[in-house]
Amino acid sequence: NPTKQISKVMEELDEAIIKGNSIHELREANEINGEILNDIIYMSKEKLFVEEIEDFVSNRIASVFLVRKIAVSLLNKGAKVAPALGLLGTVIGLIEVLQSLEDPTKIGPAMSLALMTTAFGSVLGSLFFTPLAGRLEHHNNMYVDTHKLLMNRVSVLIRREDRQIDSLKMNKKLDMNA
Repeated sequence: NPTKQISKVMEELDEAIIKGNSIHELREANEINGEILNDIIYMSKEKLFVEEIEDFVSNRIASVFLVRKIAVSLLNKGAKVAPALGLLGTVIGLIEVLQSLEDPTKIGPAMSLALMTTAFGSVLGSLFFTPLAGRLEHHNNMYVDTHKLLMNRVSVLIRREDRQIDSLKMNKKLDMNA
């Protein structure tokens, strides 16, 4: 579940917003290490614009989303192929049934093969691949939405910090002019 992975980060950001803390107070962030909040803080320390950080995060999210979307596609294909393979096994089992009509002891195992492959194909398609694909697709949507919320919080903190820096600069200019 993608929200579980990022909920602690969201709580950190919420706390910083509520307490009026700077985003730089959350972590050291001395390098890009793949952990999203660490990377955002590092880029902010490097004086990247909010838009550049948003682009970076959006690209990272898009690349992960694409991989996850491919996984959904493969699961959906598995859901379509499994019943077809089950039917193929049924046909093979029925061929064996017809070939064993002379020996009634062979009819049972051949019929068992025919019915079992149908059952396995149906179970795999309907009870495994389809629900798994649906769940992963739902998680993909949650993944994107969660990261949008994360970026909104980050944006609030970075813009707040920019406003504070701007007001400090303005106060210094006013002091110098006075």
